[in-house]
Amino acid sequence: CFAALYAVITGWNIVAMHNYPTIGRMIEGVNQAEQLRFMLANPLRTAAVFWGTLYENSFFLPGLGSFGNVDLHITAIGTISVLVLALGAALSVHEKSSLSPRSAAGLFGLAAVYTASVLAGLYVTYTPVAMVRVIGLQTRYFIPVILMLLVLLAAMLSHVLAPRFDTHGSEKAQSTALILCTAFGIISAVLLYQHYFVGPVAIVPLA
Repeated sequence: CFAALYAVITGWNIVAMHNYPTIGRMIEGVNQAEQLRFMLANPLRTAAVFWGTLYENSFFLPGLGSFGNVDLHITAIGTISVLVLALGAALSVHEKSSLSPRSAAGLFGLAAVYTASVLAGLYVTYTPVAMVRVIGLQTRYFIPVILMLLVLLAAMLSHVLAPRFDTHGSEKAQSTALILCTAFGIISAVLLYQHYFVGPVAIVPLA
């Protein structure tokens, strides 16, 4: 059913696109074929470009709290969101994970392949040839990777915390995680609503 629905939506989009003129590129120097040849001819440089792009953007973690919206940067949400998610993953651990080392390695490999695919896709389609960084990336493209890494973090912590498991403590930790994440979600939602529908808070001088 989902495959059929996807096919219908995709077909409709293809038909609808014929009613609109071609959208010109906002960035000059983009050439998919040339960029692909450059990547294949310089694999080590390409890997360095990918790593440098992740590094200079702090691995796109600061934008996680706003789902990667590049036009919306709230420092408090961006800074705390990763810590809240990591702490929530730790508090949610209530038993030793059944994830085997082979499965964990496979999940990490999938995260790495997904990340490389996103970087390569934007490098080929949206970045000028041989540029030293990848253009067009946003945090929301990496949300699946972040979720996979949180699963691995929880699995790893489950083995570290295994001797401390008990029914009462686990229930209390899970309740704390739920309260913490819910409270942070509400605060973030209020700040996002203010940004989009109210605007920055004006400070009126007293004198």
